[in-house]
Amino acid sequence: KQTLENLSAGSFEGLVAAMWSAEGYQTYVTPSAADAGIDVVAISEDTVYCIHVRHVASFGTQVDEGVLGQVRNGASHYMANIFPKKLSARSLRLAVVTNGKSSRRLDSAAKRDDIQFIGADELLKRISRRPVAMTEVYQADIRRCTDLRELKAELQARYHDVGKKGL
Repeated sequence: KQTLENLSAGSFEGLVAAMWSAEGYQTYVTPSAADAGIDVVAISEDTVYCIHVRHVASFGTQVDEGVLGQVRNGASHYMANIFPKKLSARSLRLAVVTNGKSSRRLDSAAKRDDIQFIGADELLKRISRRPVAMTEVYQADIRRCTDLRELKAELQARYHDVGKKGL
């Protein structure tokens, strides 16, 4: 908990990317600004995650329902403008990860919209089950794309012919 409180917003995004990488996903940390609401993209053989990361200044602060709109709208933008067509055959999942907490209303809306919500308590549980080294967090943050054109180019290069190259 102490370490989570001390992470910068950028390093918190790096933590989320490192967590998904530890689960076998290829991850991309999007630009610090002008990212259309998606902070981390995580891709496996059959799934593409669009993840909105909300870092709050005080651990456990309640976040508002606006996070759900950000991840929904961001995912639509990425599907239409960033992701190569080959990725559209994979299952699209939306997630919000925060060091804050949700409300009953937010939980209900996330469930209704099939958006995975990982708040402070769940985040701590996941980290305790599968620890992530700080070097992994910083490496993910360092590999951050500078803009969405760079992310699109990286994804196009990697997934242009998924049938032959796979992940």
